[in-house]
Amino acid sequence: MKLPDFLCVGAAKSGTTSLHEILSGHKEIFLPERKEIHFFENDENFNQGKEWYQQYFQNVKSEKIIGEITADYMFYDYVPQRIAGTLGSDIKLIYMLRDPVDRAFSEYLFNVRRGYFNGTFLQAIENEKQYDPKKFASRYFTHLNRSMYSFHLAEMNKVFRNQDKNFFIIFEEDFKKNKATTFSNLLDFLEVSQQNLELDQVYKPAYVPRFQAIQKLVFAPSKFKKFVKQFLPSYKLRRKIKDQLLPAINKSSAKVEKLDENVRYDLIKNVFYDDIMRTQDLVKRDLTIWLK
Repeated sequence: MKLPDFLCVGAAKSGTTSLHEILSGHKEIFLPERKEIHFFENDENFNQGKEWYQQYFQNVKSEKIIGEITADYMFYDYVPQRIAGTLGSDIKLIYMLRDPVDRAFSEYLFNVRRGYFNGTFLQAIENEKQYDPKKFASRYFTHLNRSMYSFHLAEMNKVFRNQDKNFFIIFEEDFKKNKATTFSNLLDFLEVSQQNLELDQVYKPAYVPRFQAIQKLVFAPSKFKKFVKQFLPSYKLRRKIKDQLLPAINKSSAKVEKLDENVRYDLIKNVFYDDIMRTQDLVKRDLTIWLK
């Protein structure tokens, strides 16, 4: 049974889509065409068993290693045991971490764009209080909790104790400023050959939809979506429609909301400061860049 040798487990809105596209260009690495399989955190998928998961890796040929990237895995405390039980506790794990406020705000914009929420960032923060972050169905509404990295990393470390199997990418330092060196180190970590990869890839820029109803129709679970999947079975084609065609026809001229710097300061000071300090210890990196 062909199953992953490594996972990127998050965090969402920290460059994981670009990571998927870049690593997909390496001849020794197999990644499924579909990013975000949602096997370990989605009960509906996980309960279908290994065979369901394995279908995404059936096209492996001569690649040296297999990977999978789902940016939600690190956010659920029941996921580490599921991963270990399926892939073993020595699985290699990649973590991409971004300034917690920027990550939360980017996720908020993403969810507005998809029609899941219609309101300001502050309203989304207030709205978060009514959702249980441990439930998969809450993933579109728990932005601050999902930026509490130390809590989620500590849960992962309870199961995955070998720190040599972890590779951390700090978005601001490693992904934006030192991408070439970071990917060279990542290829060494994955034990594949050094290759020239297409590093300058940016995906899914934020935009304000003209009609929220259209976004909901495309993204929200519905009978319509199930019908479309039967009519358009190609994941690649559906992805092009969502990421290219939909913005072309439903992007408004309105400017994307900007993060208020006073809100940023307040969140860093009163919500994230202690968590950033604990995260520094867990990843053994200086993260004071997130405090500036």
